Amino acid sequence: MTERSKPYLAWIRRLPCLCCLGPSEPHHCNPKGHGGEALKASDYRCIPLCRKHHTEAHSLGKETFARRYGIDYETVIAELNRIYRERR
Repeated sequence: MTERSKPYLAWIRRLPCLCCLGPSEPHHCNPKGHGGEALKASDYRCIPLCRKHHTEAHSLGKETFARRYGIDYETVIAELNRIYRERR
Protein backbone atom coordinates (compact mmCIF):
# COMPACT_ATOMS: atom_id res chain seq x y z
CA MET A 1 0.00 0.00 0.00
CA THR A 2 1.22 3.49 -0.86
CA GLU A 3 1.69 5.84 2.08
CA ARG A 4 -0.38 9.04 2.12
CA SER A 5 0.28 12.01 4.40
CA LYS A 6 -1.58 15.31 4.07
CA PRO A 7 0.70 16.96 6.68
CA TYR A 8 3.83 15.95 4.73
CA LEU A 9 2.38 17.26 1.46
CA ALA A 10 1.43 20.54 3.17
CA TRP A 11 5.02 20.84 4.43
CA ILE A 12 6.41 20.18 0.91
CA ARG A 13 4.15 22.95 -0.46
CA ARG A 14 5.80 25.42 1.94
CA LEU A 15 9.24 24.70 0.46
CA PRO A 16 10.60 26.54 -2.61
CA CYS A 17 10.86 24.88 -6.02
CA LEU A 18 14.16 23.02 -6.34
CA CYS A 19 14.78 24.60 -9.75
CA CYS A 20 13.74 28.26 -9.46
CA LEU A 21 12.92 28.81 -5.76
CA GLY A 22 9.36 29.83 -6.64
CA PRO A 23 6.19 28.60 -4.88
CA SER A 24 5.94 24.84 -5.11
CA GLU A 25 3.65 21.86 -5.20
CA PRO A 26 4.55 18.22 -4.49
CA HIS A 27 5.94 16.19 -7.39
CA HIS A 28 5.69 12.45 -6.68
CA CYS A 29 8.82 10.53 -7.74
CA ASN A 30 8.43 6.84 -8.42
CA PRO A 31 11.49 4.74 -7.56
CA LYS A 32 13.22 2.81 -10.37
CA GLY A 33 11.27 -0.31 -11.24
CA HIS A 34 8.05 0.98 -9.66
CA GLY A 35 5.46 -0.35 -12.14
CA GLY A 36 5.19 2.78 -14.31
CA GLU A 37 4.01 6.34 -14.12
CA ALA A 38 0.33 5.44 -13.67
CA LEU A 39 0.96 4.32 -10.08
CA LYS A 40 1.46 7.30 -7.80
CA ALA A 41 4.41 7.03 -5.45
CA SER A 42 4.24 7.44 -1.70
CA ASP A 43 3.70 11.00 -0.46
CA TYR A 44 7.06 10.63 1.26
CA ARG A 45 8.68 10.41 -2.19
CA CYS A 46 7.81 13.99 -3.19
CA ILE A 47 10.03 16.87 -4.14
CA PRO A 48 8.94 20.54 -4.28
CA LEU A 49 8.54 21.89 -7.82
CA CYS A 50 6.66 24.92 -9.11
CA ARG A 51 3.86 24.34 -11.63
CA LYS A 52 6.18 25.10 -14.60
CA HIS A 53 8.90 22.70 -13.49
CA HIS A 54 6.37 20.05 -12.39
CA THR A 55 4.88 20.07 -15.89
CA GLU A 56 8.36 20.01 -17.43
CA ALA A 57 9.35 17.03 -15.25
CA HIS A 58 6.40 15.06 -16.61
CA SER A 59 7.10 16.15 -20.20
CA LEU A 60 10.83 15.38 -20.18
CA GLY A 61 10.79 12.25 -18.06
CA LYS A 62 12.56 11.57 -14.80
CA GLU A 63 16.13 11.03 -16.02
CA THR A 64 16.23 13.90 -18.52
CA PHE A 65 14.73 16.35 -16.02
CA ALA A 66 17.19 15.22 -13.32
CA ARG A 67 20.17 15.72 -15.65
CA ARG A 68 18.94 19.13 -16.83
CA TYR A 69 18.61 20.49 -13.26
CA GLY A 70 21.26 18.41 -11.48
CA ILE A 71 18.75 16.71 -9.19
CA ASP A 72 19.57 13.42 -7.50
CA TYR A 73 16.05 12.30 -6.61
CA GLU A 74 17.02 9.70 -4.02
CA THR A 75 19.36 12.08 -2.17
CA VAL A 76 16.80 14.92 -2.17
CA ILE A 77 13.96 12.63 -1.04
CA ALA A 78 16.08 11.15 1.77
CA GLU A 79 17.14 14.63 2.94
CA LEU A 80 13.59 15.98 2.88
CA ASN A 81 12.38 12.99 4.90
CA ARG A 82 15.22 13.48 7.40
CA ILE A 83 14.46 17.18 7.82
CA TYR A 84 10.72 16.50 8.22
CA ARG A 85 11.29 13.83 10.88
CA GLU A 86 13.75 16.01 12.84
CA ARG A 87 11.48 19.07 12.91
CA ARG A 88 8.68 17.21 14.71
